[in-house]
Amino acid sequence: MTYLKIIAALVKLISVAVQMMRDQRLIDQGEANAIAEALEETNARVEKARAARAAAAATGMRDDDPYIRD
Repeated sequence: MTYLKIIAALVKLISVAVQMMRDQRLIDQGEANAIAEALEETNARVEKARAARAAAAATGMRDDDPYIRD
C-alpha cells in the first residue's frame, strides 16, 4: 500500500511541476507578444514622424509669416 501512495504522490508532484512549467511558458509567450506589438506600434510612429520630417524639409519655411519672426 505504501508503494502505491508514494507513486501516486510522485505522479501528483510531476503533474504540478508540468502545470507550472506550462503556465510559465504561456506567461512568457504573452509577454513576448505584448513586447512585439509595442515595438510594431513604436516603429509605425517613428516612420510617421520621419515622413512628417521629410515632408517639412521638402517644403522649407513659409514666407507668409504674419508675426514676422526671424
